[in-house]
Amino acid sequence: SKPVMVQPTVPRFMRQGDKVVMTATVYNNSDETLAIRAGFDFRKAGNNSAVGGEVFEGLEVKAGESRTLSVEVEAPTDAAALSYKIWAEGAGFTDGEQGLVPVLEAASTVIESESFYLNPGSSEDYKFEVSNRAGFVYTLQYCQNPVWSLVKALRGCNEEMKTSTGIVSSLFSTLAALRIISDNPSVAKAIEEWKANPSEGALTSMLAKNEELKALVLNNTPWVTMAENETARMEALADFLDKDAAEKRATELLKKLRDLQDATGGFRWASWATEPSYWPTEVTLTTLGIARSMGLTQGHDKEIRGIAEKGLRWLDKSRYVRESKTETDLMFTYLHGLYLPAGIKPSTKEGEALTERTLAWVVKNRAKLDTVEKGYASLALRAFGKIQAAEALAASVKEFEVESTEMGTSFPSVSDIRGYATLIQALKENGATNEELDGMRQWVILQTQATDDLGARNPDYVIAAVMLTGTVWTDAKVSNNVSLNGEALTIEKEESSSGYFSLQLPAVNGKVLRLSIRPNGETPSYGSLTGIGKEPSAEIAAREGKDLRVVKRMMVMRGGSWTDATKTEIGLGERVRVDLEIKAGREMEYVTITDERPSGMEPVEQLSGWTSSGGLFFYRENRDASTRMFIDYLPKGTYHLSYEETAGSAGIMTSGICTVQSQLAPELTAHSGGTRLSVGARREPHGAE
Repeated sequence: SKPVMVQPTVPRFMRQGDKVVMTATVYNNSDETLAIRAGFDFRKAGNNSAVGGEVFEGLEVKAGESRTLSVEVEAPTDAAALSYKIWAEGAGFTDGEQGLVPVLEAASTVIESESFYLNPGSSEDYKFEVSNRAGFVYTLQYCQNPVWSLVKALRGCNEEMKTSTGIVSSLFSTLAALRIISDNPSVAKAIEEWKANPSEGALTSMLAKNEELKALVLNNTPWVTMAENETARMEALADFLDKDAAEKRATELLKKLRDLQDATGGFRWASWATEPSYWPTEVTLTTLGIARSMGLTQGHDKEIRGIAEKGLRWLDKSRYVRESKTETDLMFTYLHGLYLPAGIKPSTKEGEALTERTLAWVVKNRAKLDTVEKGYASLALRAFGKIQAAEALAASVKEFEVESTEMGTSFPSVSDIRGYATLIQALKENGATNEELDGMRQWVILQTQATDDLGARNPDYVIAAVMLTGTVWTDAKVSNNVSLNGEALTIEKEESSSGYFSLQLPAVNGKVLRLSIRPNGETPSYGSLTGIGKEPSAEIAAREGKDLRVVKRMMVMRGGSWTDATKTEIGLGERVRVDLEIKAGREMEYVTITDERPSGMEPVEQLSGWTSSGGLFFYRENRDASTRMFIDYLPKGTYHLSYEETAGSAGIMTSGICTVQSQLAPELTAHSGGTRLSVGARREPHGAE
């Protein structure tokens, strides 16, 4: 403690043109009243030219008291930082502080994108126009055959599974791989080509691609390890899809599964368990049944059938089935757990009775089933010869489909994408045409744009359903034909098979970018034109993108309710709540939110870490000039996220924009508008007028 001390309060940063009131408190820690001289001196960092300042003469400060001084300074537009020197002296004592305040641009990086989706069978050139904005750089992305993105989403067998449910899941993936490479020889060949030509980047995680199109590069996110793991998984697909290796793996997994099957037929959780359990038995039988009903068990069917029949007998006699509390519980238990589509008939009296009761109950109460249950039930009915009832259920499923010229055929009532595998299989077995199936397959394939696993822990079931039905899309040839303002573009680097490329467009003299793209005429495809540039933050208008929207509101308490902070003056020291409304039109993974803060605003929660808001769980990081949020999984819907700040400096400051973006598909992005805030003198406590 010195007899005379000065304690300045400066913001972490300023933006060009901000007018901020700098304050300093002068303390007299002596035993007598002092006449103190104090001053502020502001200069541009670099050339040391004066920006402003003020000297206060003859300040009378009583013993043990203090005085607060303030002066307004405007952030220079031609310097990267503002240097300050704040000092006080009196009675032969001197104190002071000097430092730098970074001066950021009063401009924000704007990322805006126009996305397009083309139907399979489209042969006409797709044409669209985008305004050519000064200072913007435009990048065209195009994926001519995204079915290959589905192939890359295969999970493989990178982990050694020790539980019965994990083993049967790995077995299903292996059997699906064998059938896929048997029906589509070009798959294994394409992956070998990708592995032999790493410069293509075909086996690189989308998290690590197109960094120039993202608001945050990968190294500034918590997903670096995820990207590395994803790349490693895709690189291992060549081994996973090797026929001999897959056959050997299937044999090993079947042995592990048999070892966990009790002599009575039930399955134990793992080697440490001493008794069979209902749940692992049901999951194992259901998974094996799906594999058999999809024709994946060729070469191993006799052994798999024997395992399933033995497990079915145990399940028929288990206490769980016999003592189900209600008829509804009983029917759903049997319908889902005993896996009627597998073609295995019950061999016990209990099983036969339950089968008849279940099928009769399904026919009578089909209106009570949800969309996926109807699909599953139609497969069961068909397997037991009740063709008319099965077709009626399949027709009922179709009533819930929604067709889109861009995205294909979807079922809004189906929340788990794995349900699409059941629906594709059910409609196929009940006479759906390739055209009808292709619409559903198109919708599933396009989900790979914004997810690396289709939003499912193990997506191999739905991948198999898509790859083994409908029109064969893996044989389509790549023939990119793209022109800009009438001139053909040269595509120097593209992925073989999928035809994916990302190309920065050459500068164009003119107000409009006219693009023409010729699809291959066989497969669904998608692309985007993304523009990146800088604009004055306060002048940026909000822009929503394809399947993403963000609305940013800054609120302050007035008269007991939250009021728009941009329409009133905020009091120094008041809390400001930042509300972010995020709307996602589809499921997405690895979504970033970057919210630029105004100068002088300090987050109430200073520490970064995992938090929850608006029904989402995410990692929030506080930076000097922005708040960042990292969302692993963003389901379709509208979410309201919020956090609070404290107004630490008075003045007129620019608040930047909030940008939300998919790291897997940076073309899926949106941003809010910018604004300016006014912070005045300290108000009365509790927001009183």
